[in-house]
Amino acid sequence: MGDRAAFDVLYPTIWRRVYQRAAKMGLRGEECEDVAQKVLVRVYLYAARAEFDRKEKVWAWVYTIATREVYKHWKRKRPELVSEEGLNLLESQATGPSADPATHAVEAEVLSGVDDCIGRLIDADRLYLLGPLVQGLTFRQAAAAHGLTLGQFKHRYTRALEAVRDCMKAKGHDLQKTRRTVGGAGD
Repeated sequence: MGDRAAFDVLYPTIWRRVYQRAAKMGLRGEECEDVAQKVLVRVYLYAARAEFDRKEKVWAWVYTIATREVYKHWKRKRPELVSEEGLNLLESQATGPSADPATHAVEAEVLSGVDDCIGRLIDADRLYLLGPLVQGLTFRQAAAAHGLTLGQFKHRYTRALEAVRDCMKAKGHDLQKTRRTVGGAGD
């Protein structure tokens, strides 16, 4: 079992960052709180067994747990959008140490605009963006996670990304057309 005193010190920081991670992955309010609570329970129960030589590895571990919990939530909420194979893939996929948001300085206005634009998407479209942009999955891995062919997934991903670009353009931010700005390489 974890060390209660050490956990109490980390609790507010972990809670806030996991909540933000869940929000970036398309969840809202109470859903983010539920995911944060589940992640904190797992961290408390398993931290004593883990060894980390750098704080970045701690955050990678926390974000890996958070990402898995978000996908599990989506699987319960919209089972047709996340396949069982996709959940199994996430069990073997670790989040890199650079996932700590403190290492990604992004202009606040642009980030807020992107969050708003992604929030306007329907659930399915938000999910299509998550794998490649947040989790770093390749298109093939993301297609498998959603139970789609590669072509079907790429079409839906592109459509969702174009909706975000159009929304951002309407806000006065012209995002460059690139295949992916973050995430795994290739198909």
